[in-house]
Amino acid sequence: MTRDFGGRDRPAWRSGQRLAFVTQAGRRVGLLIAFVIFAALPTLIAVSPIGADLPPLPHRPFTPRPCRTIDLATFNRGWTDDPRIFRFEGVTFARRRGDADCTGHRAGRDAAYWPSCDFDAPFQVAVLQGRSAAYFEVPAGFTARVEARPGAIRCTVTSAFDLPLRLVAAGPTRSRPAGPPP
Repeated sequence: MTRDFGGRDRPAWRSGQRLAFVTQAGRRVGLLIAFVIFAALPTLIAVSPIGADLPPLPHRPFTPRPCRTIDLATFNRGWTDDPRIFRFEGVTFARRRGDADCTGHRAGRDAAYWPSCDFDAPFQVAVLQGRSAAYFEVPAGFTARVEARPGAIRCTVTSAFDLPLRLVAAGPTRSRPAGPPP
């Protein structure tokens, strides 16, 4: 026994059915195109003309220069968190960002001893030695060396800050040339 409830005419689209079919087919085609592009992206990047095959950027030598001197109000302006403060050899140092590495120096056998600190991208540095205080601003992305000699506090911008990353599998890397900020 066979039952057929349809007519002899060709099936017709119901209201909105054609639009739903086209929308569904478009989504599937779009998803397929996105998947193909995403799957081919690593290959396209590997064979692209931009990469490690380019010659290295020319090295521009960096000349150390003094840090810009600021006052206490400028040092405290706009910050919600406290500066990072530490003491080394009787001198108090404060910085806004970055890390510090301090050592002591002596000019001669019987000469005075003074602390010297290297800062990695500190942005601002404050030094308190005895009754004298000095505040310095370092350009963003640069390192500085602060020496608290007896009677004189000196800050010098030493170089552009580059993270010391050791990437073994990545091969040769390109870095920005060191130079003064724009």
